[in-house]
Order: sequence, then structure tokens, then C-alpha cells
Amino acid sequence: MLEDITEYSLRMAREAGYDNVGTWEWIVGPTGEPFLMEVNTRIQVENGVSARIATIKGKGDVDLIAEQIRVGLGAPLGFSQKDISLGGVGIEYRIIAEDPDNKFAPWVGRITSFGWPQQEWLKLHSQVPTDREYEIPTDFDPNLALAIIWGKDLAEAKAVVLAARQVCDLPVAILMTFEPGGSLTGTPSATALRTSLPM
Repeated sequence: MLEDITEYSLRMAREAGYDNVGTWEWIVGPTGEPFLMEVNTRIQVENGVSARIATIKGKGDVDLIAEQIRVGLGAPLGFSQKDISLGGVGIEYRIIAEDPDNKFAPWVGRITSFGWPQQEWLKLHSQVPTDREYEIPTDFDPNLALAIIWGKDLAEAKAVVLAARQVCDLPVAILMTFEPGGSLTGTPSATALRTSLPM
């Protein structure tokens, strides 16, 4: 199915004369049929999953943003489809400053500590500093961090997530102490977890 989705996406790009980095979003229905949801001529937040499972000319940690900037400046794409190899499955979690027990109301306050254990299967992106306190802004997107969990296949990726959840509330063992409004300190039960694959 992934080969079919890739081929359909490439055909559409060729037909439209599209020669840049972009995002083709597909969803697979309950009977296994792929459906195209949308095409975006920009990098989306899920690009971290693509970067985690892809290698280009044998190199991992693909920087699609740098490639899009290069192409935008007039350079040709630095690779072709035959240079891309995919390996494994990535599951993305968004650590969000929202309270799921209160209709996803914004979670405001201060993060007094933020960290996570380094793991081979974990890639984490965050603007939250690990060396000082952080006031959660209220005028921007509530994403605090994106955690990408990798496994050689879907079963392994799910098993990694489930094992990590046994250790702490958060699937990637992200350790945070909040001081909402400057008064309450504790583990954030108010962290919403979203995944790009069904659990």
C-alpha cells in the first residue's frame, strides 16, 4: 500500500509540474483503501516522522526544511525518488499545553523543569528549555514538544510506547513539573497526547 500511495503522489506531482518539497496527506480506511486528504506546498509538523523513517542516499535525519529552502532559492532538488529509502515506523506524539479533563482548555503557567531520557527510539523537538524555567505562552500554538517514537515495524513502535507508559504518565517519559498560575506543582495530567497512527 505504501508503494501505491507513493506512486499516486508522484503521479500527481508530475501532472501538476510540482518540483518542490511538500506534503501529501493520506488516510487509510477500515478496509485498507487509501484516500488522499490534502496536498500542502509546505512542510507540516508531521515532517519529523518522515525524516525519522527515511534515508536519502544512505543518510538519515533528513532535513526537509533545508531542502525546501534550497529549492526556493532556485537550486534543483538534491535527490530523486530512487535515492529515498524508508525503514521502520514512526509514531508522533504532540505534548500540548491543554487540559483534556477540562474540554481542552489552555494550560497556562510555568514549567519548572523539563527533560527526557535519551533513547535510540526517541527523537524529541521542543522550544522548552531544559536548563531554566519556562512560562507557557498564551498567544501561540499550545504545542510544547513533538516526540517521535521509532520501531522497526508498527508492532515494535507500539510496544515501545506501551513500555514507556508503564514507567510514567507520558509515553516518552518526558518529565515536567508545572506551576499553573504560580501555585500548583505536580505531574501534568493536563497533557494531551496525539498520535499519527492508531494505537
